[in-house]
Amino acid sequence: MFNSMKDPRFTHDCKTCMYLGQYREFDVYWCPNSDWSDTFGGGSAIARYSSEPSDYKSMPLSVILYADHDMGILSIVAREILRKGYVKLKIHREAIEKDRDIYDDLWKKGERC
Repeated sequence: MFNSMKDPRFTHDCKTCMYLGQYREFDVYWCPNSDWSDTFGGGSAIARYSSEPSDYKSMPLSVILYADHDMGILSIVAREILRKGYVKLKIHREAIEKDRDIYDDLWKKGERC
């Protein structure tokens, strides 16, 4: 899903983050050691859109997965982290079904790499 063959376009200063690749205008990462990891587990999804230190979006995986709405790029990053098996979280059947519906909608709209 992500173009992992390319190096990051933007500077990212966290040494524990795992670079996952590029998706559209974002460099995407998984941070296993985020501030929320101890509380919720799973680390955080990160989408960086410039080298400016404040120019990124991030959210704990558990918050993204249990949200009652799509969180755009962060939802896409979270699903890819789970798909690749970096994190194993127990999620409710309803969340799995919602996730499948989101993927189906993206596929129909042509929003894929």
